[in-house]
Amino acid sequence: MLVNSFKGHCNSGTAASFSPPEGCGGARTSTFEQTYKVDVDWRSTAATAVWRAVTKTGPFYVSMVTIVWLVWLALLAGNDPTDSVLLESVLVAMVLFGILFSGDVIESILATGWMTYRRIDDQFVAVDRLTDEPQWSAPVETLRNVAVVDTVFPDRWFGTRTFTVTVGRDDDEE
Repeated sequence: MLVNSFKGHCNSGTAASFSPPEGCGGARTSTFEQTYKVDVDWRSTAATAVWRAVTKTGPFYVSMVTIVWLVWLALLAGNDPTDSVLLESVLVAMVLFGILFSGDVIESILATGWMTYRRIDDQFVAVDRLTDEPQWSAPVETLRNVAVVDTVFPDRWFGTRTFTVTVGRDDDEE
């Protein structure tokens, strides 16, 4: 799992007023003793979403929009395209690209931009700050292979760090 760009801080002794989701382990009570809290840096998440869209999905969208543009021209213009058909086809292709590209960026921001990761008792809990609801939880002892990802370009601009963590155990482990 990729945990996006953080600027972390410790909030020892702060009470959190939520319970982890059912089936995620841990006792369900109304308050927990929060040991650590790490908020996702929204600016870095937005920049990462744009960077990912430009470098990963953008080229796919360009090729897809080019095919749509060529098919549009072939269906409407035939062998003799007029200036208005050319302009119309270019506008349709640009609008389609804009919708695909901006939708990809917005989806990425909404998925990760408002997350807070907390250590509460023996649980690692991901909480959505927009809804103040826990999204998932895992016992701390099941976290492994934690590593900083050095290839996230916006982290350099905003002084943040992105890291990966594996939750759970391999089938080989007991």
